[in-house]
This record gives sequence, C-alpha cells and structure tokens, in this order.
Amino acid sequence: MLVKQIMMYKKGTMRKPYEDVSDDIKVIATDIISIVSQIFGVDKQMILSKRRHEHIIVARAACIALLCKVERVGPVDAAAIFKKDHSSAIHAIKVHHNSYDTNHFGYCDKYEKCLALYYMIKDKKALEENDAVYGGISAIEKKINRLIEIK
Repeated sequence: MLVKQIMMYKKGTMRKPYEDVSDDIKVIATDIISIVSQIFGVDKQMILSKRRHEHIIVARAACIALLCKVERVGPVDAAAIFKKDHSSAIHAIKVHHNSYDTNHFGYCDKYEKCLALYYMIKDKKALEENDAVYGGISAIEKKINRLIEIK
C-alpha cells in the first residue's frame, strides 16, 4: 500500500503530505501564520482549516503569498502546510493579487504590515543567530581591549 501511495504521489495524483515538508519551511510557515493571524484578526486554526469564509480565504492567501513570494517556497510545499494541493496554492496567489489590486477588506495595508513584521522578526532571528556565533568573539575582543587599556 505504501509503495502505491509513493508512486501515486510521484505521478502527481496525490497531494504532498505535511510530514514531507522540511522543518525549515514548517518554522517559516508557523511564523507567517502567526503574523497573518494577528494582523488580519483571523484565528490560526481558522487559517489552517478548510473553511471557505471570505475573510479566512483572504488571510490564507496572504500566508501562501508570503511563503511563495518572500521565502521562495514552491506551491507544492506551501499547499502541503495547509493540507491542500498545489493548484490551491496557485489559486491563493491569484486571490492575493486580486485582493491587493482591489484593496479588498483593506488587504493592501494588512499585507504590507504582515510583510514588514515578518522582515522584522526574520532580522531579529538572524541577529540572535549571529550573536550566538559571534558573541563569543566579541566578548574576547572586549577582554583584549580592556587588557590593552590596562597597560
């Protein structure tokens, strides 16, 4: 049975399982879903659900657009996060463009806030990672400078 599922998946007749998505993409998606949930005022579980209310669809489209456009995640992986197939992700990107062009539900401002907040969080994480790597070096440099000042 498993071999048959794998073959069907490779032929494209099944959607990619969530478990096959890389951990890095899952972390990125979690951050994006949290941000969009906060800005759009839609619960995270609603964004991940199959519900088709318009405000949920628009929030989900913003998540998929951020994943695909900012982080260059492919539509197959982006769709797998939401337990959908790649054509749903492609349609979500179209919904994003339409909502952005028409400013539906004040979409432009909300999306721009999500984008700015995501970049701020991403930059903060990068600084924390660099500090963990280079923090020891800067501490040593400070000690060397103090020793030089003592002389």
